[in-house]
Amino acid sequence: MKKIFKNSVDATLTSLKILKTGLIASILILAFSTVLVSANGDDKDKNQDVLAFTSLLNGGQEVPETDSNAFGVVFMTLEQDVGILYYSITYTDDKLVGTETATHFHAPASPDETAPVVFTVSPDVSPVGSPKNGSVGPLTNKQINYLKKGLFYLNIHSSAFPEGEIRGQVIPVSKVRYNNDDNSNDNSNDNDNSNGNDNDNDNDNTNNNNNGDYNAE
Repeated sequence: MKKIFKNSVDATLTSLKILKTGLIASILILAFSTVLVSANGDDKDKNQDVLAFTSLLNGGQEVPETDSNAFGVVFMTLEQDVGILYYSITYTDDKLVGTETATHFHAPASPDETAPVVFTVSPDVSPVGSPKNGSVGPLTNKQINYLKKGLFYLNIHSSAFPEGEIRGQVIPVSKVRYNNDDNSNDNSNDNDNSNGNDNDNDNDNTNNNNNGDYNAE
C-alpha cells in the first residue's frame, strides 16, 4: 500500500512539473513571437506572419508507448512567409533510459500514428542533449499546412528506444501578424483545407493585409 501511494504521489508531482513547464512555455511562446515581430517592425515593406506552436514530450505519446520517466517541453515559432521554424527544446535528459541518439520532426501523423522524418534537429542542427535552440527549414507549403493542422510531432530517439523514447505532438497555440495597411481586417486565406485535404499543389495563398500593429490571435 505504501509503495502504491508513493508511486501515485510521484506521478502527481511529475504531472505538476509538466503543467508548470507547459505554462511557462506558453508564456515564452507569446513573448518570443512578439519579439520576432517587433524586430521586423521597422521594415514596413516586409509582411510578417508568425505562428506559434508548443509540444509536451513524454513516453506515453510514443507509438507504442515507452516506460521512460523523461519529459520535456518545446516551443516554436514559424515565420510563414519564409517557412523557417524556430525551436527551443528543453527536456530531462538525465531521466532518459538510454542516451539520446537523434531528435527529429516527423510528419504527417495524428497522435496515434507514426510518420517519416521531415527535419533532423540533432545531431545535424543542434547538439545532442538539453537544451536545444535553433531553426529548420524552409518548410514547403504542404509542410506548413501539416504543421497548422497539428500533424507534426517531435521525437527524441535513444539507444534504449531507437524508434523514439519521448515524443510530443506539435500544437498551434497563437498567431502574431505584422501588417502594413490601415485596414485591420484579417482576411487570411490560408487554403490549408482543415477538413484534412492537403492541397498537394502547395497553394498556400495567405493574404497579409498590412497593418502597422501586430495582433495576437
